[in-house]
Amino acid sequence: YVKKLDSEGPVKTLRSFKRVELLPKESQNLVFELEPSFFQWYDGATLRMNILPGEYKIYYGTSSDDENLQTLDVKLI
Repeated sequence: YVKKLDSEGPVKTLRSFKRVELLPKESQNLVFELEPSFFQWYDGATLRMNILPGEYKIYYGTSSDDENLQTLDVKLI
């Protein structure tokens, strides 16, 4: 999930996911590439979706309801 921190937009926006089936106590490392489209937001100045500079928070974990989602901060300049 991605959130643009200085925006009145959605709390979290799903941008990518992978479904992985694991056995009990099994773990697996996953790699996600942060695509430019993940940072497209509605630009009121142009009335279009654009990649906007600013601060974003990336959330990752089991589901959007997970209170223990991990986060990553990203700043686009």
